[in-house]
Amino acid sequence: MRFGRVPGLLDESSQPLYDTLLLAVGTLQYRFFTVPIGGAKTTLLTNMQLAGVLPAPQSFVVHAVRIICKNATTVGVTDLINRTRCNFHVGEKDQLLAPTCLFSAGAGVYNNITTDVAQNGFPVATSLWTLMKPVVIGVSQAFYVDLTYDVGPATACAGFQVLCVLDGYQTRGVQ
Repeated sequence: MRFGRVPGLLDESSQPLYDTLLLAVGTLQYRFFTVPIGGAKTTLLTNMQLAGVLPAPQSFVVHAVRIICKNATTVGVTDLINRTRCNFHVGEKDQLLAPTCLFSAGAGVYNNITTDVAQNGFPVATSLWTLMKPVVIGVSQAFYVDLTYDVGPATACAGFQVLCVLDGYQTRGVQ
């Protein structure tokens, strides 16, 4: 027997929102959370079901924003975190605008000398910059994170993936 949604009841779970983009030569701005699962994106790259919004009645409380470089060289990571800024936007307003170097990964490989792989910060949760006041993404409220180069990207960054993670908890309807 299958039950429908229970009106007025919400369930909370620790589930990050994440989205991955591929860096390309000549692109100065990248926007996360605008392409949902399907077509070119699988659940390995994103967990967005809709473009730029959460399906009703879902909402999300953001406690931290992370930028994780995947398959990147030390030179590429250094270039990315020192020449870009991130803008976390919810609804009609910018919630956070800061240099990318402040959004530590808190995950991944830190440094492997044999393959020259690096990451933005130490791969431990305590290295995260948590928001002093959580940001709420309300029901059906638009949101995105922009990663912007002030000067054109170096070729050292081209071809590697950047993962943006919003850490927090999700609220959704009870079934």
